[in-house]
Amino acid sequence: MKLIKAASREEWLDIRKKFVSSTETSALFGMNPYLTAYELGAIKRDPTLADDGSLGERPRWGQRLQDSIAQGIADDYNVTIESMDLQYAADPEARLGCSMDYKVVRAQSDEPNPLRDKFAALGEGILEIKNVDGLEYKRKWQDEEAPQHIEIQLQTQLEVTGLPWGAVAALIGGNRVALIVRERDKSVGAVIRRKVEKFWQDFDKGILPSPLMPDDAEMMLALYQYAEPNKVLDAQTDETLQALCEEYLNSRATLNELEKHSKALKARFFERIGDAERVLVEGFTVSAAMRAPSEVKAHVRAGWRDLRVTAKKESAK
Repeated sequence: MKLIKAASREEWLDIRKKFVSSTETSALFGMNPYLTAYELGAIKRDPTLADDGSLGERPRWGQRLQDSIAQGIADDYNVTIESMDLQYAADPEARLGCSMDYKVVRAQSDEPNPLRDKFAALGEGILEIKNVDGLEYKRKWQDEEAPQHIEIQLQTQLEVTGLPWGAVAALIGGNRVALIVRERDKSVGAVIRRKVEKFWQDFDKGILPSPLMPDDAEMMLALYQYAEPNKVLDAQTDETLQALCEEYLNSRATLNELEKHSKALKARFFERIGDAERVLVEGFTVSAAMRAPSEVKAHVRAGWRDLRVTAKKESAK
């Protein structure tokens, strides 16, 4: 295991691009709610397809609160923790890596509790901090189990670092804590390692994971946004492309009909409700408010790759 200390968040993000990270491994098992295996491959091929690493308002506040939550956990469980900010643990041979929030490095008392007991038995361990709202916890967490992608994240961290145990501490709704402690499962780690090694073996041959439709459609469109001027592909006998042409035209025709139908329904709505701004209907709430005028500033639209499919007319016999 190689521990890399980045000088900045930007450098840390650049380091991560060279590895499959602990937050990404669950995508290879189809268990990541934010990333598919195909998206992972596409982003590793072209890192510009990933987001820029900037944090939105909610994760930004989560990061700001992380130190306070972690210190509160350490105080409540009488342990000393060490921040792992901007540090990246990597297995260069497997191209597998991880970052960690904190490590538990010392027990401050002999009073039994889950963190103190694991440290006393096994030594240093990982502490991951999650800030979870109550509704999300109720829907996705269980009292003794984190969501699958988080469980895989922790086992990946333990596989990369070789540490014997780790814990996920979730602050729920800002007022209670769920603590999930796991020992390293070497059999799970071996499966993760094999998955990642297979991913990179295929990647080096130019093979990406199979796309999952429609989830991967946007990423595929982004990946294939270049057309060589004047290049012609002779696919006269390609039955798959012929089927795609027919299906594409049918889908466009269906979409056009749905748009017409939607517009007609909207017209009937306005006819029925007149000039009312809000309408109360049994089982529904209807809003038909005015929108203020807005000025759209002139801008240059970026180029894009267009697709037009036209059915040829059969020649008269």
